[in-house]
Amino acid sequence: MATRGLNQAAAVSYNVYVVALVRAGGNTSTGPLGVFLKTRVASWQQYVGGPLGEYLRGVSENGTNAILVDILANDDISQLVGTQFLIGYGLDDNEMLSAGRYRLVYEVGAGQ
Repeated sequence: MATRGLNQAAAVSYNVYVVALVRAGGNTSTGPLGVFLKTRVASWQQYVGGPLGEYLRGVSENGTNAILVDILANDDISQLVGTQFLIGYGLDDNEMLSAGRYRLVYEVGAGQ
C-alpha cells in the first residue's frame, strides 16, 4: 500500500493586494490623501476601513512565480504626482503587513 504524500504539508495559498497611496503634489512627507485598492474586478475603490480587498485570492505558494498585475492601462496619471503603488501578498492583509511582504512597485513622478 502506497503512503506517498501523507507526510506532506498542505499547500499554502496567498492573497495578492494592490494599493495606491494618493499624495498631494508629490509630498511624500505627509500621510496619503487617499488609499485605493485594486479589486478582483480590476477597478480601483477607495479604502474606507476594514480588511483590505484582495486583487487575487488563493495564489499557490508553489505556483507561478510571476503574476501580471495591470495597475494602470491608458490612464492619465499627470494629476497623480507622488502617488505610490504597492503590491503585497499574505494569508490575509494583517499577516502580509506583519510579515512585511509588500513592496513599492511604482511612484508617479512629475511630467508623466
